[in-house]
Amino acid sequence: MLTCEDLTLSFGSRPVLGDASLSLREGQVLGLVAPNGSGKTTLLKALAGAPLGSARGAVQADGVPGCRTGDYQELVFYAPGDGSLLYGDLNARDHFDLLVSHWGIEDSPAELMERWGSPDWAANRCFATPRA
Repeated sequence: MLTCEDLTLSFGSRPVLGDASLSLREGQVLGLVAPNGSGKTTLLKALAGAPLGSARGAVQADGVPGCRTGDYQELVFYAPGDGSLLYGDLNARDHFDLLVSHWGIEDSPAELMERWGSPDWAANRCFATPRA
């Protein structure tokens, strides 16, 4: 279970989050909908254990305190939506191969892709990288 209790974050004198609390069970999905600049990404980074500004409150994953320690990092992972964790010369299928081998996932890449819709674009590169 991932929990956040009374989390308050600020950068300097600027408050970003005020007394945020949530509890997520394994397999539960949560959508964050709020205006730009309201702290959605900051909350996700805090849940992933990133050190951010001045913080009060508690973040835990399965009872392990949220910080950048190996124990916590084995439980929680944050992937930004900007594609910065993708390798441009690899296709989606290649990324699933990396995911399975790196995280020790029991399902095969093909099983994961089928579960998530087996996209027609799986053989396409994620984005073209400029060549010199």
